[in-house]
Amino acid sequence: MIQLIWMDELNTVESPIVALTEITKEKLALLLNGKKILPSDDGFPRDWRGVAQCLDCDNDVVQQLGRSASPTVALLERCRARPVADLWRALQDVGRWDVQDDARYMIEDDVRLYQERLSSSAATSSAVSLLPGLNDADLLCVGDAECLRAGRPLPTFDAFLLYDDGDTEFAAQIIERMEARGIKLCDKERHLLPGVTFEHQGIIRLMETRCHRVLAVLSPQFLQSAVNKFLAMFAQALGLDKRGRMLLPCVYQKCTLPSYLMYCSRLDFTRGVGLVNAWDKMYETLSVAMVTRTRSASHSVTDALPAPAAAKPRSDSTPCCASTPPDDPPAAETSAGESSWSGRAFLRNLKSRLRSSESADPAEQQVGGEADGKAGQERRAHRPKLFTAKDKQKTKAKREKKKEAKALMAA
Repeated sequence: MIQLIWMDELNTVESPIVALTEITKEKLALLLNGKKILPSDDGFPRDWRGVAQCLDCDNDVVQQLGRSASPTVALLERCRARPVADLWRALQDVGRWDVQDDARYMIEDDVRLYQERLSSSAATSSAVSLLPGLNDADLLCVGDAECLRAGRPLPTFDAFLLYDDGDTEFAAQIIERMEARGIKLCDKERHLLPGVTFEHQGIIRLMETRCHRVLAVLSPQFLQSAVNKFLAMFAQALGLDKRGRMLLPCVYQKCTLPSYLMYCSRLDFTRGVGLVNAWDKMYETLSVAMVTRTRSASHSVTDALPAPAAAKPRSDSTPCCASTPPDDPPAAETSAGESSWSGRAFLRNLKSRLRSSESADPAEQQVGGEADGKAGQERRAHRPKLFTAKDKQKTKAKREKKKEAKALMAA
């Protein structure tokens, strides 16, 4: 009775299993992964297998979960959309009161934190919608309302992770490996806000405006879904529209690829260990988008910085170089009209030379011209010759050889 009251207080019916943190999942896995021999009063196994049966998992799914490294964590990832109340009742049905006692406070903190985030996002979204120029349809991910309220740009992602519900274990492995290396992935279960009118419309908007890549986990279950096919084709068409690589196919299980994916370069995890590590190739492909994201963030920060202050005028009583104009143009005029400034300087020098020539004596000009002519002849006499007679003969011989070669080619 106490447990039912606790569940009603925390409203676990509306809190999904995805609200549980990784620490809580590891705690449940530590308590439920070990197989129990004696069944419960209702005939369920008193371990993760009984919890899976209570959560409506058939025998095939139970066998598939048993092949994973941590069956409990895989079960929680598969049933992430189920409410926490179903998990709590499943622990009661299998008779694991010890698990409830050990993990009660951890689940309680996770559910309370999830509800606080939902309430804060709802409050901020209602407040943001009252601001001019903002639309409630722009709120797609968790944290968008806070960014809009603080005046920051909406968060972007290196890639959107597109996968089927049956491949959640491998998707969780991708998230763990890539985010450990700094890649920012968008997952609809973690980031997409509840209340979007059409979930697929929200995913399309995320692909189009927030994500640099779309990482598609290909498997037979993925290709059987018409929605996944549509989203993959949309990502490929979006890449053609942007004239870049948008869709990154990742073959998780052996399957027959459709025509629009057959000739794409892809990551293949079905070949086993080879000469190239598929995880490194995935990181190298997604890191390009990460560099683009960091550069855009740095540009936005530099744009937000204030402009440097203008230089203050000199306070000296005697200004520097006030009587003579500057020889070099100012920086502003050099960038804007360098050619016009050089033309003005040329005209000014030409006028000064004409004035000096008019004021000089004609006899002196004749003597000066004769002196300049003799000096020029002496300089030309001492100047080394660039081409000698031998060089001319060599060039002539080369030209004749070229003519002969052309004649032979024409024959």
